[in-house]
Amino acid sequence: MQQQRLKENQGDSHNVSLVPTKGTNNAVPCNPQSSRLAAINGAEHRLSAEQKFMRTRPPSAYCVRIESCSELMTRSPNLQYETRPFSVGGFNWTTWGSPNFIQAKQFKAKDKEYIFDDDQCVFGVDISVYPYFNQWEILSIDKTVYGPNSWKLMKFSTLTRDFYISDDFSVGGKNWALKVYPNGNGTGEGNSLSLYVILSENQILKTYEKVYVRAKLRVLDQKQSKHLQKPILSWFDTPGEGFGFEQFVSFTDLQNPAKGFIVDDSLTVQVQFEATSSTNYYSANAAQLMSNL
Repeated sequence: MQQQRLKENQGDSHNVSLVPTKGTNNAVPCNPQSSRLAAINGAEHRLSAEQKFMRTRPPSAYCVRIESCSELMTRSPNLQYETRPFSVGGFNWTTWGSPNFIQAKQFKAKDKEYIFDDDQCVFGVDISVYPYFNQWEILSIDKTVYGPNSWKLMKFSTLTRDFYISDDFSVGGKNWALKVYPNGNGTGEGNSLSLYVILSENQILKTYEKVYVRAKLRVLDQKQSKHLQKPILSWFDTPGEGFGFEQFVSFTDLQNPAKGFIVDDSLTVQVQFEATSSTNYYSANAAQLMSNL
């Protein structure tokens, strides 16, 4: 029988509206309408494959727009222009790239439109700086088979409440309890005894923590030790909730003297844990991480 749980576009943020580059105080210096990304010629194949594409947004890190571009190209071709340093991700950036990014003939070609709007050209760069890895967690699974935890319900025929919960017991560093519905719960109401193992209501979990459990639930045969046993394999994440079976044992079998489940008006239920998990969370600052490199 299947166990049951017991329970009471992000868009492109870089897109911008097209605005004129002249005639307004709100001009975008790297106008996406006219500028395009040049393909790398002469660079290694890996870079070429990565960079050959058109774009409709300005560079994310920095750009420079040069007006009267031909002045610098024809009259001072051996002189270079270098922008001021700019900051991205807490670092200042300097020169790094390809000496053969694009051929001058290709750059000047009118059909390419690298030079546009009365002799302007634009150069830009995208830089992604990722933060240092500084948070992690480790999930461990303890496969120790712990001794069974039993709970004996005396004067079983006189139990009138909907459910009963055992005292807490500790396994795998967490507190647990057994929960019994003498008259059944859900599909078992009126026809079967329902049995669950629950994470104690007093157990405090870390935020988002889950506990893996592999265990066996049992109703004990007090005469011949032919116990009725069913497996649990679940993640527990909420104190007071658990997993088990609405129809663990039918009333017919429960009341059958030959089964040995009720003796001297007492019933014994049991759980045996076979594997439990624990999660440890860690964090470190950048200085600590760099010192370990």
